[in-house]
Amino acid sequence: GLFLAEERVAALRLPFWVVNLAGGLAVGGIGYYHPQALGVGYPAVRLALAGKCLLLLLAGLLVAKLVATVLTIASGGAGGVFAPSLYLGTMLGGAFGFAVRAVFPAAAALPQAWAVVGLGSVLAAATQAPFTGLTLALETTGAYSLLLPVTLACLSSYVTYRFFLHESIDTYKLVHQGVSLRRGDQLWLQPEAPEVPPAPVSPPRRMEV
Repeated sequence: GLFLAEERVAALRLPFWVVNLAGGLAVGGIGYYHPQALGVGYPAVRLALAGKCLLLLLAGLLVAKLVATVLTIASGGAGGVFAPSLYLGTMLGGAFGFAVRAVFPAAAALPQAWAVVGLGSVLAAATQAPFTGLTLALETTGAYSLLLPVTLACLSSYVTYRFFLHESIDTYKLVHQGVSLRRGDQLWLQPEAPEVPPAPVSPPRRMEV
């Protein structure tokens, strides 16, 4: 959705200030109704991880943050995808936890546990770095008892994302702009370049006065 929105906005061929102004007004409208969706959103993430957000709030913040992030980047605003990945993963996991708990009230874990799983898995998929998602999810929350489910979720999201896209969100645009990026294993398999002998240097000529 993010890359599609950027392509659609670029196809409009409008002046940058018009696109940027429209994007800013739209994000401001979202922030008026959901101020927790603006900025990095760490306070809202902490509330969700503490189990202090209900289903409707989690779902509303999930949609608001997703739309605000897409509008900001597509309209040329400054912003990244790292913090939004943490935010969206936490809200998505928490909302999913409430849904599972409604179907299986006795067997389901608490929604905040699902929020930790969602945090790690979305980050692992977006950055194409499953161990980064695993480490951040456990280190930032201290929920080391969730090591197994978070690990499985991070690996599953990484493989699923990799099935559809071969580049992370950070490298996708670079590759489509013609920038050649190689992974560590590709560098390892590259044949060594032949050594080029240095060009001969002629001795300086003596000048007689």
